[in-house]
Amino acid sequence: MDQDELLRKCFCDNPEKSRNAVCEVGLYFDLLPDKQRAWDELIKLISSEDRDVRSEVSKALGTVIQDVPDKEKVWKNLIILLTSSEFYDLRSEAKSMLRSVFQYQLDKQKAWEDLRELIFDKDSYVQWNAIEILGSVFQDIPDTDKKDAWEILRELAVDKKDPTAAKSLGWAFQYIPDKKQASEDIIKLLEDEKDVIRKGVVESIHSALPYLVDKQKVWDVLVRLTNDKNYIVSTTASGELGDAYLYTPNKEKAWNDIRKMAFEGDARVKSGIPYSITTLFDSAPDKHQAWIILHRLSSDDDNDVRWFSGPSIGLIFSRLSDEDKKQAWKDINRLVYDNNGLVRSGAAETFRHTFPYISIKQQQQASDDLHTLTLDKESLTRRHIAESIGFIFPYLPGKKRALKDLKRLESDEHTYVSSCAYHSLGKISIYNSSQATNEFDCKKELELAVEYFEKSAKRAYDFNPSQFCLPFYRSFQAIIFKENETEDQVQKYLTEAKKAIRGSNDKKTLYEAIKNLASALTEVENLDFIDKKEKLNSCRKYCEIASELMKDTEKTAPYATELIRKGLPILDQKLKDLLDEIQERAKTTCKESKGTATEEIVWEINKEIQERKISDTLELEQFLEDMAYSLKRKIIDIPENDYLLNKIELMRYEKNTGKKLRIFSFIIENLPTIRVVPETEINNKFCKLDLIYDNTMDIKIELEMIGKKLSYINFDIFKNELNSHNIISSLNAMKIELEKLNEMESLNIVSIEKLDFMQAERLNGLNNDMLERFDEIKNIIYEFSKNNDKFHQEYSKKLDELKQSESDRILQRTSAFITLIGFVIPMMITLAH
Repeated sequence: MDQDELLRKCFCDNPEKSRNAVCEVGLYFDLLPDKQRAWDELIKLISSEDRDVRSEVSKALGTVIQDVPDKEKVWKNLIILLTSSEFYDLRSEAKSMLRSVFQYQLDKQKAWEDLRELIFDKDSYVQWNAIEILGSVFQDIPDTDKKDAWEILRELAVDKKDPTAAKSLGWAFQYIPDKKQASEDIIKLLEDEKDVIRKGVVESIHSALPYLVDKQKVWDVLVRLTNDKNYIVSTTASGELGDAYLYTPNKEKAWNDIRKMAFEGDARVKSGIPYSITTLFDSAPDKHQAWIILHRLSSDDDNDVRWFSGPSIGLIFSRLSDEDKKQAWKDINRLVYDNNGLVRSGAAETFRHTFPYISIKQQQQASDDLHTLTLDKESLTRRHIAESIGFIFPYLPGKKRALKDLKRLESDEHTYVSSCAYHSLGKISIYNSSQATNEFDCKKELELAVEYFEKSAKRAYDFNPSQFCLPFYRSFQAIIFKENETEDQVQKYLTEAKKAIRGSNDKKTLYEAIKNLASALTEVENLDFIDKKEKLNSCRKYCEIASELMKDTEKTAPYATELIRKGLPILDQKLKDLLDEIQERAKTTCKESKGTATEEIVWEINKEIQERKISDTLELEQFLEDMAYSLKRKIIDIPENDYLLNKIELMRYEKNTGKKLRIFSFIIENLPTIRVVPETEINNKFCKLDLIYDNTMDIKIELEMIGKKLSYINFDIFKNELNSHNIISSLNAMKIELEKLNEMESLNIVSIEKLDFMQAERLNGLNNDMLERFDEIKNIIYEFSKNNDKFHQEYSKKLDELKQSESDRILQRTSAFITLIGFVIPMMITLAH
């Protein structure tokens, strides 16, 4: 990507071209070679006279801050944006970016001082935004300053009745040092006479619920707030009851409170109950009674109550008993034909959750309902139905009619309806591609899917899923099917997909899978014969990693997962086809050597190549290793043959399989040029070659033993987050696994790169995983030690020493981890008592 040209376009006189260029900078920022310069140029554009250009700059800045090298400079730039009235239309975005970039500041003490100044700024708008930022970044404020930050937040919320501070109190609660006082403040603010104060706290209390000291009192206050005179306070409190129920000690009373509100409360109270029932359903003392509550609410006289009940029935449908499912399906069918459009739209949402769990007869009826709802006068209903068809298409009995309905909805007057129709058609094509029995049909359906996702993405609306699916499947298509796609283009697709993940774990996992496939293209320069093999071989290796990642999306994204897996044998077949070309080249060389001194050697090598069956990358690696050994034995070690012998040696120790193939092809072509001498002169050379082979085999055996031992170590345990409930048992379990690793002395002399790829990745990730766990321990010790920070300071010192140690040996780091765990466990036992 030409960064200079792109930045030049950003500053051109044509506002439209400038906006488009700025958009590209934001979209492909992580592909730019000089990211700091790109950021600096975007900052200059903030003063553009064109409002739309400034708006595009604001969007771009918000998407790139994590990739800018100089985070301190970013912080300073954003403070100027927030505090300068000149950039009034960018201030809101500046607030959001300041929240994100605070955690990356190396000098958090200075960053906190800057934020503290903003909280007391003369400009009320700056104050309000700074207080909101404080609630979001409280966890990253240095431990030495948390008390100061807490006192400021408390003064603003409790004493000065600042609604933003009251709201921030809930967000920051779990990191506040004095939770007893903070709990009392939360309860006090929930009962404040000002509506805006109660509203602020109740909207953020969700984050504080697990950490509140008097959870029963909080429950009682929330129940009272369901009858609050303020509608937002009332409905929000009602909706929070599900989460609060999970933490309240007196669950019998809490359950009775919920039932009473559901049966006797007014519409405001009842409208929040469906969401709460969905949240607590698995913890309800009687799931049938929980279902009965939803059943009755679905028939309520109030439109909003019925509207909110529909989606909730869908969300718990799979967990209902068979008998309750029958009634639930009747309720959904009734809501589908409700007189109120919003109620019908809520019912339309349920199909994606219920369809796989109903009988064939009910599916037929549901298929008729779906068709009817695609003609509904309420656009939101048509949108939800368009979305649902994409989810349930594999189960639909009337697939042709559903496709016709979606084709009709393509031209819907409402953009978000037509966009959903195109997206569902794309999903259906992905399903068809994943089920295809041959490569041609698989490729054809994938091409259709990309076309549909492109049409959907062009009809942009917030959180349009096609904005992820389009670049995601384009990159997959480029890797598997398109020979002329460049690495830069694939990287662009992946960058676009990354930008569209937006916190989705499933999308993130799928993205990582495709990213692993795309890694195969990073070494491609020219698509000649040998480079193709290198590309395909790399693809195969990364597909194996992708296959492991796919286990996490098997249930949540089954057809995307299946399609990616379908790509693996396609790559294998291409690998086989290209290896056939090597065999043809060997045959040609064999013919050329006929009647020469090299005929016998070339004939034997050609025979080995023709007889060897290669089906995957591992077999290819072994084949090349065997061929190198065979060539070394057959070609006499004399000065005239040094060049080719060196090439063979280079091939043996080259790690990159593609480069090995290139060298091997060169050797095969040049076999007729070697000098052949009588057998009596080469006997002494075999001993030398046997010694090399024996040494190689010793290394191979050692690697196999290490690999076997590593397979018995549970690396996943180091990824599990620690909390106050599991810390001692988890640390003991980690210590056992680390001690197993510590017994493997060979790890100090063997290069990680020579191990199995997945095992090498796990060893490389172990250090980061353990440091994350030790940081979690630091927070837990801080919480347990309360006012006595002796333990916290002592542990922090040891952790800092560990982080600053320069040891690069695996076992030295492992021993350090074991030592620190041995220090922590008795400390935690002491603190717990």
